[in-house]
Amino acid sequence: MLNALISVGAERHHLLMPDEPELQPGERFAAMPVADFPFPHGPFRCPRHERYCELARASRDAPEGVVGAQWHHTLTAADFAACEFHHADWLSVATASVAVLEAAGPHATFDDLAEACDQPGLPQKELHWLSSLFEDPIHWYQGSPGVTNGQHRLCALRGAGAELVAADISDWVKQP
Repeated sequence: MLNALISVGAERHHLLMPDEPELQPGERFAAMPVADFPFPHGPFRCPRHERYCELARASRDAPEGVVGAQWHHTLTAADFAACEFHHADWLSVATASVAVLEAAGPHATFDDLAEACDQPGLPQKELHWLSSLFEDPIHWYQGSPGVTNGQHRLCALRGAGAELVAADISDWVKQP
């Protein structure tokens, strides 16, 4: 699949769906590159939502993903500090989410994942966000330009520079 990419400085970001991951039927979660997820689309709970709306109005003909990428790259350290979602150590949460997947295996049950989320050394706030990645996972449907769940956490993960995160990929896998 051909991906639309945007270059911002030295960084390149996917605006549409990435190539299909190579997954097996029955897998529910996978470690996915944060950069492969679509950018926010109408971040209604964000303190900087109005800025998104202004960019969307000014760029009426641009795809939502382009507006989301433009908006995300306007956010400053002060903007991130104004949002409670950015008050966690998202690098540690992302790293722990990948460790949970590796420890539990591809066919883990929710009980297995919940047990694996008890990561020693993570503060309570980070344990909450880690658990949220499995209890209320980041999710989007293949072919959709926007995530169906988790765009605020993805914004925080991007802002923190996380590379991989556990996500619900069950709709990416074609069942036999």
